[in-house]
Amino acid sequence: MFFGPLSDRIGRKEVLLSGMGALAIVTCLLGFADEFYMIVILRGIQGFVAASFAPTDGICF
Repeated sequence: MFFGPLSDRIGRKEVLLSGMGALAIVTCLLGFADEFYMIVILRGIQGFVAASFAPTDGICF
């Protein structure tokens, strides 16, 4: 609901590349998390950012 309209506005490639970069950063931060609440928060952010890949694939049926 968020990344589909965003990719229509600014472009699929930009959303996909920025999403991949953000996902790499969040995943690295997750490896350094040592408290449970930080793991939960970062996993939520990771799931949100990972959702940027599906609506930007450009496949139309």
